[in-house]
Amino acid sequence: MKKIFLLAGLLFCVLSIVFNNALYSAEAQDASEVGGFLKSGFDNSSKGKIDLAIKDFEKAIALDAKNPSAYMGLGNIYMQRGNLDKAIEYFKKAISLNPNDSASYSGLGNIYIQKGENDKAAEHLEKAISLNPKNPFAYARLGDAYVQKGSNDKAIEYFKKAIALDNKNSFAYFSLGSLYSSLGRNNEALKIVATLKGIDKNLADELERKIKGVQAQQTPGGPVNPKAAENKPAVKPAAKTAK
Repeated sequence: MKKIFLLAGLLFCVLSIVFNNALYSAEAQDASEVGGFLKSGFDNSSKGKIDLAIKDFEKAIALDAKNPSAYMGLGNIYMQRGNLDKAIEYFKKAISLNPNDSASYSGLGNIYIQKGENDKAAEHLEKAISLNPKNPFAYARLGDAYVQKGSNDKAIEYFKKAIALDNKNSFAYFSLGSLYSSLGRNNEALKIVATLKGIDKNLADELERKIKGVQAQQTPGGPVNPKAAENKPAVKPAAKTAK
């Protein structure tokens, strides 16, 4: 569950960017009110005030049933709650209303990773990247999908791309360092730790502990399985996560 909160917080940062364009489908007389509910919904979501956020997004939908940002907001919330099927429903609705929005596909791909449906995840994350090649969240999550699929070289490529787009992306650093460690590339993993200490010391410490744990499992015969090493990010509350 804690992992869900971190990912929801990261996705919230992506969805917040979309907010600036959220009013395009509203009637002129309702646009300001819809915008107010959306702003309040994203603010409440980031602060962990989930019930209030749901009410805000539902009020926005009542005024403008074709506003994709409201559905994305609800999708993000239900992901935080672990109701992945309902979250998928809302993200698909957002996509149906705005099929060219990268953030919606990122959100949907993120949920499919959590469901273990990595082929579907990769499909949607690749679509997100095709719509916005500068979406670091999509690259980072696509890297995770490829770790689960056993394609480590591709995973490394995507983690590095996420970092190139956002050199403060602690999630991508952590995932890359974890993968290096699971592959026995400990010097590279420790370099990631050193870099991460300047971005998020708590996360760097978590990665360092993880590397030591993986080293204890490794044998002279080769590296441990990346999946067995649980290449997952450490957790921070969503409200404290910032892009």
